[in-house]
Amino acid sequence: MKNIIFILWFFCSVVSSSEMGNYCEKKDSVGQVEAERIKSSESGYTVSSKGRSYFYSAPDDKCKTSKFIVFKERIDAYMEYNDFYYVIYFGKNGMTTEGWMKSERIKSNGYGVGHN
Repeated sequence: MKNIIFILWFFCSVVSSSEMGNYCEKKDSVGQVEAERIKSSESGYTVSSKGRSYFYSAPDDKCKTSKFIVFKERIDAYMEYNDFYYVIYFGKNGMTTEGWMKSERIKSNGYGVGHN
């Protein structure tokens, strides 16, 4: 009986996780198409909130990932959509992280990466 319950629980969690992945993929696709583009000369932002600022796989509260950056880290923003920005972070180790971030966690720093 315990094995049957475990199998049912496992199956339901896998299906639920898969459905959430599809949900976030759809939300990301919509966000990518409908977002307002940010000029490269205005793309510089800084994390303005203390604590962890999480990346989201889509511009939706349900799509939070485990990746985060912290206060005063600099990022480049490419798009804005529904109180989220699509950003890229260049880590000190050379790695990059991209995703959506809540607009309330960041602010423009007056710098950009290009001319417009």
